[in-house]
Amino acid sequence: EHMYGLPAQSLRRVFNGVRVREPLAGWRRQIRSEYRRRLGIADEARVAIFVGHNFRRKGLARVLDAMALPEGRGWQLLVVGRGAIGYYQRYALQQRVSERVQFLGGRTDVAELYWASDACLLPTYNDPCSRTVLEALSLGVTCVTTAYDGSSECIRDDETGFVVESPEQVNMIAR
Repeated sequence: EHMYGLPAQSLRRVFNGVRVREPLAGWRRQIRSEYRRRLGIADEARVAIFVGHNFRRKGLARVLDAMALPEGRGWQLLVVGRGAIGYYQRYALQQRVSERVQFLGGRTDVAELYWASDACLLPTYNDPCSRTVLEALSLGVTCVTTAYDGSSECIRDDETGFVVESPEQVNMIAR
């Protein structure tokens, strides 16, 4: 607005576009069960998914912290993304949550993994508009992210997910 001298009413925000290959429409329940079986996860288990390549900036350590709290102890976590996982594997061990965390690496079947999950967690420290949250929302998965994520504006609090003010609000993430 200031840079180009345009009035605010002439500008509009456009979010990142996502193109998600919806896995076999109409087969969501079967895909969920099949993927959970492959991953060794019970159908009734509560499963969160974290998808990102920059684990530090995207707040993976805060997710592991949340899993160690009483509210987070009933959850399992799928971590999808390329990157050095050694530190986070050790951190999960230190937090005593490693038996509930699976590091899956880079995957081409992320849509199916979203469907195998109950919630998508991305407590990012900085993301102009995360594709992770947009993809998960487009597949009907509840999302938890921070106010530092531009895609948080797409979340309807307590309906399609929750927005916490900061990744440091680990208690809120766990709840």
